[in-house]
Parts: sequence; C-alpha cells; structure tokens
Amino acid sequence: MIRHAEGTNLKLFLVSINRRVTHYHSDIELFMVLRGSVWVSTGNERYPLQRDDIFLANKYEMHSLSRADDENVLLVVQFDPNSFKQYFPKISNIKFTQRLINEKTNKAYWGSLNECFGGLFRSYRKKCDGYQLEMMGILNHLLFSMVQHDAYVELKEKEISAEKRNMKRITRILDYLHQNYMHQVTLKALAKEEGLDMYYLSSLIKKQLGVSFQEYLTHLRVEKAQQLLAHTDLNHMDICMECGFSDYKYLNNSFIKRMGCLPDEYRQKNRKAARVEEEQTEQHRIMDAALADEMLRERFGAV
Repeated sequence: MIRHAEGTNLKLFLVSINRRVTHYHSDIELFMVLRGSVWVSTGNERYPLQRDDIFLANKYEMHSLSRADDENVLLVVQFDPNSFKQYFPKISNIKFTQRLINEKTNKAYWGSLNECFGGLFRSYRKKCDGYQLEMMGILNHLLFSMVQHDAYVELKEKEISAEKRNMKRITRILDYLHQNYMHQVTLKALAKEEGLDMYYLSSLIKKQLGVSFQEYLTHLRVEKAQQLLAHTDLNHMDICMECGFSDYKYLNNSFIKRMGCLPDEYRQKNRKAARVEEEQTEQHRIMDAALADEMLRERFGAV
C-alpha cells in the first residue's frame, strides 16, 4: 500500500518486511513498527525494534531490515531534506545520531514523532482541499522535532561528496554480488574493477556493511540455499552449485554457523511452513489492503 502525497517530496506507505537487503536512500527515512517486530542493521550496529518503536535512517546511510519472530507491519515516512534548504540551509549537511527512538528512552521525542505520524495519516485519509499544505506543515514540524530532540553533526561538503561516492561504489559491489554469488567472486577482482587497493576496499566494505566481504558473500549464499531447501527438491550437490558453495562440507559449516542447524534439518522444519505460506499468499494480499486502514485507525484514531 504505497501512498504518495501528490505534488510533494513526501512518501507515506505501509510495508511488511521479510528481508530488505542492504540499501540506502537520498531521502531521510523514518518508520514506526505498528505490528510485530523487526531487526535493523546499520554498519556494526543491530537494533531490535518492537511495536511502537521508531527508527531513523539518514540519507546515504546503509541499512538493512529482516523479520524477527513474528509478522510485522511498518508505517514509513520518507522525505527529501533539500525541500527545506531555502529557509534552513544546513539541513543538507545534517546527520542525526539517534537511530532508535521509543517511549522509554526519550518520551518527548517519541511523542512528538508519534503525533506527526498520526497527523500525516489523518490528513491523507481526509484529503480535504489543500491537504498537501497540511501534510507539509506536519512534515516541517516533524523535522523541527528531530532538530530539537536529536543530536546531530554537520558534515562538510567534502565529507558529503566522499559519502556519496562510497555509497555508489558499495551499491555497485552489492549489485554485482547479488548477481554473481553463485560464481567464484574474489575481493581482489572487485578491487581491480573499482581501481582500488584491495585492503582499502576490504576496510570500506567492513565499515559500510558491518561485516567482511567474505561474510557478506557467504550470507547471500546461505540465504539462497534456504530458499532452495524450503521450496524445491534439489539435492545437496545441485544446491551447492546453485549457491556458489565449493562443496557440501562448506554448505554444512556455513549453515551451522548462521542458522544453528544442518541443511537437512532446516529443510524438514521449513518445507511445511513454506507450503502454508504459498497457499496463504493470495489471501494475505487481498486482506492487507482491507486491514491497513483498520490498523492505522486503531493506532492513530478515527479520521
């Protein structure tokens, strides 16, 4: 259920996360957990988000999301900070330092953001004449609350340019790994392709992703193996070839380290769940749109 405020740089939408791979935005992004729980990772930090928690991702900040134990629903707000540059010039250079915001850690900050989230939803649902003006007014107040309650640093133009270059570079590398994880991929070859020293690239990947090059590559391979084990009848050797594992011993060791069980054990546990999920997908797709308004009305009050 993606909702755009027409004529503005504001995006407001609901999403359910299973896994969202490492990515970044040129927008500032905030999201609130309406149902369930989710893990968010940024570099070396990993945050467990529960219901009503709010997370803030700065522009050009690498982050990934993954489902926790139960199904989740997030209300997401994204906006271009440059929209406010004319009357608040330094907004383009600000980097907020508080990621996780909840009622326990900062009641005033959380309360103000919660009020803004509710206001944006109610304004969009009513869509009275000039509702875009109201939504941008609420968005201004939301950003004001962030400036007042959150600590932030002001980056220099040189730092921002370097950050942009690094993000584009990391994005190219991630795209390449997601398309070629089943083949032999080396850090040395990537460094040569990017025209960088191998040790510098290794350090950059570790800084931006929070894990080493090899750890991230193995994670991709295990993730693909999970899908094949749960949804196909491929044998061990075929799964190794499909996922880029050199042999079954490597697959076993990687699975034990990351999943806490052997591939066969994972297959037995998840085949039934996968079939049920496939059978229910269409029903959930139909129900989601109907439940969305009900969930938001329950959380933020009637329109």
